[in-house]
Amino acid sequence: MKDGGQHASTASFPVRFASVLVLGLIVFGSIFSLAQGIVTGSISAVVQDPQGAVVVGARVSAKQLDTNREFKTETNSAGLVALRDLPPGTYSLRIEGGNFQPYEANNVSVEVGKDTTLAVVKLQLGSASETVTVESAPPLVESTTDQISETFSAEKVSSLPVGNTFDSLALFIPGVATAGDASFSNNNGAEISVNGERARSNNFQLDGQSNNDNSIAGPSIAFGNQDAIAEVQVVTNYDAQFGRNTGAVVNYLTKAGTNKFHGTGYEFWEGSIFDSLENQEKSPLFGFCPSGVSPSTGCTAPTVPGFVDNRFGGSVGGPIKKDKIWFFGSSNIERQRFAGSPSSSAPNLVPTPTGVAQLQAAFPGSPIGLVESTIGPNAVTAGNPTFSNVQNVFETNQPNSTCSVAGPYTVGGTTFNCAAIQFGSISRFVPSPFNDYEATGRVDFKVTDKDNVFARYIYQKTFNGGVNDGKRDRCG
Repeated sequence: MKDGGQHASTASFPVRFASVLVLGLIVFGSIFSLAQGIVTGSISAVVQDPQGAVVVGARVSAKQLDTNREFKTETNSAGLVALRDLPPGTYSLRIEGGNFQPYEANNVSVEVGKDTTLAVVKLQLGSASETVTVESAPPLVESTTDQISETFSAEKVSSLPVGNTFDSLALFIPGVATAGDASFSNNNGAEISVNGERARSNNFQLDGQSNNDNSIAGPSIAFGNQDAIAEVQVVTNYDAQFGRNTGAVVNYLTKAGTNKFHGTGYEFWEGSIFDSLENQEKSPLFGFCPSGVSPSTGCTAPTVPGFVDNRFGGSVGGPIKKDKIWFFGSSNIERQRFAGSPSSSAPNLVPTPTGVAQLQAAFPGSPIGLVESTIGPNAVTAGNPTFSNVQNVFETNQPNSTCSVAGPYTVGGTTFNCAAIQFGSISRFVPSPFNDYEATGRVDFKVTDKDNVFARYIYQKTFNGGVNDGKRDRCG
């Protein structure tokens, strides 16, 4: 790729193609620009001279270290620095003016929805060639708002052992508890209760846009790629700019590209190799063989149900045009394969395959044999069906009548047939595969020193197999 300083006439084809793609994404993304929520932070300070008088008109610039994006302003009549709408990241801040030595603060962290205040900055008299440099640290007490929030960085998101249920990070915050037993859950996500509110009282966002499932509440897109998350912000007591709910605001910020090419790859694997049996997976009440009893007696030998959860993916990001346009993309694939506890008809009895043949032979004019062979339990061969508690049951096609001896018998002058039919309790392991496919794409564009635009696309497709198969596609 060509350097950002070259003329357009000498730009290579990939750069021209990327520029067209970026413009298309910007136009597409502008349709939704009015729906944007809280996705930026700010830096503030009061600039004074050595005697404590405010400095008016001092030049202030903040440069984002990863992209070299620079944001400029001047101190107002009260000496106040107010740099608004800063993308989250790490900045270097420079203040200069008059006969004062320039002041530099390094590693100033900006988080989404927060104001990073440097309190009072005192400029020292001296030459412009001499610079006062300090290493910035976050304030111990939030002094600009009564809002209570916690931000989890990309490092925390990828390191904490919460799997891909990142809503669970909220459980590390005071006032947040699981709502699993509160009888008010039944929604997507981690089901968290904030300050005693229902689990359905939370507001979920992606890059400040609504990510709420309007049917049963919780997040609409269950974002599962930790390498594509820049921050997870959880606000438990918030100001009016959020609104909508009385619980918490859970906001995911997606990663953006930088001036350097970066990529990641990962794989997580969990299996049942070292698992042991649960009580219901070895109890004779469910047709399993007691200790020392052979399966030849009709019971099922207890085995550990197979389970595999495999999640893998990666990400890549970098500059399309340094200091101007950046891209980021990621993928996340999860596959679960598990058998679980067997599905059993016990204590009810159903005809065995031998019993179905006996029904068809004993009652050729009855539809029961055809029904059992086409849509009955024996018609489904999935899950390795087995029978236990096998026994002969005398059956007749005469309503409201019983018999105990095989052969013809007469009721009210009408002769009917009585047959011994083999019945048993059927059990099977029904496979329940689960697949989740995710992909994200994002392009950030610096329009001017004061204007920045980004377009983002998220694709998710899930498949749930088993007794109730289901598919769900989501795009955002």
